[in-house]
Amino acid sequence: MLVDARSTLLAWNPLLEALYGDLSAIPRDRRNLTWMRFGPRGGEARALVVDEDGSRERLDRLSVAHTRAALGRYPDDAVLRGLVDSLKRTNPIFAELWAQRPVEDRRVDRKSFEVPGVGRLTLDCESLDVPGDDQRLVVYSAVPGSHDAELLDLLRVVGLQTV
Repeated sequence: MLVDARSTLLAWNPLLEALYGDLSAIPRDRRNLTWMRFGPRGGEARALVVDEDGSRERLDRLSVAHTRAALGRYPDDAVLRGLVDSLKRTNPIFAELWAQRPVEDRRVDRKSFEVPGVGRLTLDCESLDVPGDDQRLVVYSAVPGSHDAELLDLLRVVGLQTV
């Protein structure tokens, strides 16, 4: 997927949709990784993204840190400020983490996805900066020959169908 500094989804491939769900069905103003993580649950994201041990805390902190860094680079961005203000009002976890002022920049990670009908996939995640632009290309992959690679192959075939 390609995301901007706000963590808004700009482009993605069919396999990411199979992993996250029908992203085109999400209103444009909600196609944001931070919103999808902390916003009200409306079935917008198919998969729940968690740490390898199934917890959310570290990835929640990382998401808030990315959002804080973006607001630091673009303090006059009304859309980004609106996202932060809305999440601080509506999500106590986001508000608490925001008050803690986390700072972290992680480009390589492992994340697990709880995908309905498929189960848990643990994938490597690499985030690559697009030169000359404030965009990131995020690539997920599985260790070749692993159970996660098999599940990813299954997801590639079934797409958004129910398994």
